[in-house]
Amino acid sequence: MDDIRTKLKKKLKNPFRGSRRGTERVGAEASGERVGPSNSLPRPEPHVGAGGGDNREGSGANAGGRQVRSIDQPQPESIPADGGDGDQQRGETDVIVPSDDLDTATDPGHVPEVPHSDESAPSITAEEKKSNWKSTAYYTARLLLLGVSESASAFGPLKSVAGGLCFILENCEHTMANRRAIESLAPRVKALSESLCAPVSEGDANERERRKTLEQKLEKVLRELGPLAEQGRLVGFFNNVKNADKLGSLVEDIREAVMDYQTSLQRDIYDKSCQLIGDVDRILLNGMHHIADAGHRSGNRQGCLGGTRTDVLLQLEDWLKDEHGQRVFWLNGLAGTGKSTIAQTFAEIAFAEGKLGAGFFCSRDFEGRSNLQAIFPTLAFQLAYQYPPFREQLLQVLRASPDIGRESLCSQLEKAIVGPFKTTHIRTLIIIDALDECKDEEPASAILSVLSRCVDEIPDVKFFITGRPEPRIRSGFRLKSLRPITEVLRLHDVERSSVDSDIKLFFRTRLTDIAKTRSDCNFAENWPDSSAIDILCEKAGGFFIYASTVVKFVASKSVFNPLSVRALSDLLKVPNISTTLRSLHSLLLVPDSEKMADPIRPFHKSFPDFLTDPKRCKDKRFFVKPGVHHTEILLSCLNLMRERLKENICNLDDYAILSEVKDLSVRRKDHIGDALEYACQFWTKHLLEIPGSSPHIEEVHKAINRFFTTHLLCWIEVLALTGNLGIGAHAINDVEQWCDLVYHSVLPLSPSSSWLCKYYSPELSKEVRVIKGLPAEWGICSRTVLFSYYPMTISCWNYTIAVGFQSPSGDITILSIITGSQIAVLSGHTDTVRSVTFSPDGLSLVSGGDDKTVKLWDVQTGGAIKTFYGHTRLVWSVSISANSAMIASGSEDRTICLWDVKTGGCHHIIKQQDFVGQVSFSPIDPQCLISVSGAKVWQWDINGHQIGSAYNGSYIAFSSDGSQIALYYEDTVTVQNSKSRVVVAEFHVATSYARHCCLSPDGKFAAAAANNIIYVWDIASSDPYLVQTFIGHTYPITSLAFSSPSSLISTSYDNSVKFWQISTSTDPVITDPKSTSPTSAIIKSVTLQSKYGIAITSDSNGVVRTWDISTGLCKEYFQTPAKVFHNRDVQLIDGRLIFVWHANNKIHIWDVEKGEHLFIVDGFAHHLEDLRISGDGSKVFYLDAGFIQAYSIQTGEVVGKWEVVDKLTEAEHSPSLGSLTVDGSRIWVYFPHTGYQGWDFEILGSLPVQLDNVLPTKPHPNGTMLLDTSLSRLKNAVTGKIAFQLSGRFSNPVDVQYDGQYLVAGYSCGEVLILDFNHVHLS
Repeated sequence: MDDIRTKLKKKLKNPFRGSRRGTERVGAEASGERVGPSNSLPRPEPHVGAGGGDNREGSGANAGGRQVRSIDQPQPESIPADGGDGDQQRGETDVIVPSDDLDTATDPGHVPEVPHSDESAPSITAEEKKSNWKSTAYYTARLLLLGVSESASAFGPLKSVAGGLCFILENCEHTMANRRAIESLAPRVKALSESLCAPVSEGDANERERRKTLEQKLEKVLRELGPLAEQGRLVGFFNNVKNADKLGSLVEDIREAVMDYQTSLQRDIYDKSCQLIGDVDRILLNGMHHIADAGHRSGNRQGCLGGTRTDVLLQLEDWLKDEHGQRVFWLNGLAGTGKSTIAQTFAEIAFAEGKLGAGFFCSRDFEGRSNLQAIFPTLAFQLAYQYPPFREQLLQVLRASPDIGRESLCSQLEKAIVGPFKTTHIRTLIIIDALDECKDEEPASAILSVLSRCVDEIPDVKFFITGRPEPRIRSGFRLKSLRPITEVLRLHDVERSSVDSDIKLFFRTRLTDIAKTRSDCNFAENWPDSSAIDILCEKAGGFFIYASTVVKFVASKSVFNPLSVRALSDLLKVPNISTTLRSLHSLLLVPDSEKMADPIRPFHKSFPDFLTDPKRCKDKRFFVKPGVHHTEILLSCLNLMRERLKENICNLDDYAILSEVKDLSVRRKDHIGDALEYACQFWTKHLLEIPGSSPHIEEVHKAINRFFTTHLLCWIEVLALTGNLGIGAHAINDVEQWCDLVYHSVLPLSPSSSWLCKYYSPELSKEVRVIKGLPAEWGICSRTVLFSYYPMTISCWNYTIAVGFQSPSGDITILSIITGSQIAVLSGHTDTVRSVTFSPDGLSLVSGGDDKTVKLWDVQTGGAIKTFYGHTRLVWSVSISANSAMIASGSEDRTICLWDVKTGGCHHIIKQQDFVGQVSFSPIDPQCLISVSGAKVWQWDINGHQIGSAYNGSYIAFSSDGSQIALYYEDTVTVQNSKSRVVVAEFHVATSYARHCCLSPDGKFAAAAANNIIYVWDIASSDPYLVQTFIGHTYPITSLAFSSPSSLISTSYDNSVKFWQISTSTDPVITDPKSTSPTSAIIKSVTLQSKYGIAITSDSNGVVRTWDISTGLCKEYFQTPAKVFHNRDVQLIDGRLIFVWHANNKIHIWDVEKGEHLFIVDGFAHHLEDLRISGDGSKVFYLDAGFIQAYSIQTGEVVGKWEVVDKLTEAEHSPSLGSLTVDGSRIWVYFPHTGYQGWDFEILGSLPVQLDNVLPTKPHPNGTMLLDTSLSRLKNAVTGKIAFQLSGRFSNPVDVQYDGQYLVAGYSCGEVLILDFNHVHLS
């Protein structure tokens, strides 16, 4: 160690030795500010006092009233008077000087006078002064460190460390962050050196241990610093970024060692002060209302990682030191930017220096820490224990007003804080973190409003406050008395490069530590590499909450047993909830075994916000769809109440008075419990979040009806016992509000055979009458099983089902078809499993996936029999031959591999032109393979020779006996004889996305999945028809299979496996022969013409139909050439059906009954936004690129054109997405962002008259109604209240029209809905 010190001493003998700087830079560097890349943090503006000077250490100065500062020095953000956010204000710059003495500004040799030890510090020659133009802060730090290093009485290791810091300081031109850190650290080292000169008293064991620990930490730093000092002589050493990082790390180690010593010392001082408090005074203080765990030393709050957020923390330290600076500091930042972490670190720094008086860390997750009434009493409580003089003053207040903690905020502040401070004149810091997380209904923060009235009375106290820029917080800081004394720093405006640098350091440090401690993982030698760090940093997007969450997740091995497991298990009927939470403790605060009653909470409010926001949570595996999950929780609440509620649940005596039952809390805990209390209190709040479009409306309604008819009084009893009786009235109101929507919107659209329709048939006479489109019954989903990952593929055999997942674990789950319970898990794949299939005897299972392998499993043991390697890309499909001797696999590498099960070898490779999405052994000929590739179906023999020609198809399914195939192509499903290819049945579906089909084992049914809907047809009938439509999945279906002749199983991107039961009814859904199957082509347009008693629809196959709106029957249908095209309209004009559509840059005007064109108008854009026929039938309007143009239907000529602009779209420079509504001579354009714009074009040839505040409303006896086409609902145009909502399967029409009595809607599944609102009360 002596050698190290000698080397450092030699190096420091001439502090400028080895300096490779030429002419020193003047300006920002001379002023002590950062040079080079900057994070543009606003720095405090030098305070101009009465004498025109600034006594801040290391600051600029002024003289003669002139302000002096660096050109590059940014100014603090102020709160503008106009209430805006405020920009950085730059004042006039007069002179650049490094000194407090303006008279010496022109003398480049001048060195400012700085404090130093009693012993003489080494002098600096005039030549050195002239050749080195550095900042005041630099010289201050250097002389302080030199003084310590040369002091004969200084603490040994600290002397060497001071010399080392001086060595780094002298050579850190390229690492300005290191220089700033040392400049901040130097005064602490000096102060520590002086305090360590005092001998340790004989009985002070704590101080001896403290010094011993400090010595060990400093000696460790010196061992690493010595070799670096030797290397420092080499040219280019300090230009190396890695070397600079090493030095920076050592500086941080020194800072932590010094701070740990100071913190320990302050704790001793605090503890000794507390011991002096008498018992009576302690009782009085502790009796004041306060929150024990609100301070910075409570809980497990984490501060910043050493070396991160350095610039922000240095700015805060400068602010705290500046006695003449702003007295309030607002750290403003969005969620996840690290406000609380910085506040924690700043509190630790201030506490170590003896400058922190009190702190209150708010949190919405804890009742006490979100209570405004607790803030000032808690701060006063902490100040009393920190400062004896303050304590004496507060005790006087408490003797007069012992319940001060329950008084008004203003009274609390004045009596408990301002009064004692005015008497004691204590200089200190108070921290309030996350003020936005307190429950506060005031327009301007109540805490800030009260503080603004009293802050001038306590000028020696500084307040550091953090919070999101919410309106009430912003308004509070704009108050007249706070605005001029508040400095603001927006974390989300800090330069991204600076934040990214800190996040990378955080990842690099924390992940490296994990690699050292996780013996259960085999990390690469250089893990994590820089590219991985860069990717993680990019994903973090400047938010530290992301980085922290990632690190916690990677570090997690297991979680504590979640001690709220009992309540959650009771409520959700999940017996092993700890399994679910095992990998989530990095995101959730799971209490340990000593706090069994504590609930599980998210670490950060932004986490639940993220999960429920589809715009932010792009991964559907993690997205929580609120409506779906509120439904599940509601049903769980109702079921639990049905099971547990009973009369006199707490076994009280007859006529007992609750206030006199001494053990009531014990009885509540034993007989009610947390789960039942939650269910009774919050079930109606979950009910209000369930949309009318939920597929579980009938189930919910049944459960509510059962609850009110059997458990109402018992529910009220529990509310009374738990002190929540007032909730009952609000809950009843919640149910009434929800049921109002159900009665008017859901009940009329319920199937005629449903429980809702039968039970409430009298009410139906008062509601909307469904003329056409009402299904006979709802599809029955008998069971839903939810998983953590997307189920991608299924295979059924006997009473078991195998499910493969899009999961990094590559697991395959075996379920019981009867119960839905898990039987086994097969582990072996290392990535997503795309395909699974049972062998014919059910003893084996074949799987393939993204890890490019095919595996053969023993179902009975769960072990892998063989793994087949050879594919170079992911495996999409696998199949096993009838004799289980061969396996076929299709891959994204455009090959089919035939594998020999016995040998494991590849028998043959068949190459295709596109990736192979499906492959199967033919059920008719075991020597034949069938594959789907490039939207074609191919046939091969096992030697790779093609059989016959390929034909169109994107998915193929086989009947169990192989006699029939179901073929899915584009929007058509055909059932064919597998040999002759004769079409047995043909059906159209609405969409071509997420295509799957299958045939029932008995050949009676064909089923197809399109997007998230399942269609089932009876194909055994001489006239095949639609049997049922299953609507229940919320995201596209990933696989579909029959598990029995009348049962289906489906998987979906909504993380569920659903079990469906097909109706045994033999009645077809559609009986009108002229009508269209509900799964015919997409309905593209609807027109309502009540004066003729008809509605007209056109579909994507070009079929135009007219409907009798009084009976719902199809009157006529015509074929037209208008297939697929989107923009179209059709209308009965003077007894003729005129059909208009846009295709191939032309508008076609067609006489439907004659089957001929009237006109073809050329010269249009490739895509129009909308097209409509005028109310009188004389013109056709089209909307495109911000213009409406009118053409005569009689002549095909232009008769008008004018410009329309979506103001919001115009500002965003993006194309508008409008739609047209026509009524008589009026036309409206609806823009999604800005609503309706209307014009009256009664006189064409001149510009139409714009309609201000006129909407396309329709009269109704209960008020004027407006059809909101974007949300499929009717609204009262005056009150804005929703009068009717299309819900469930009817919630998303392609086109909809309403005329005051009738509503007609067309759907992508081909359905047409006609509703009659005559004599219906619409609110």
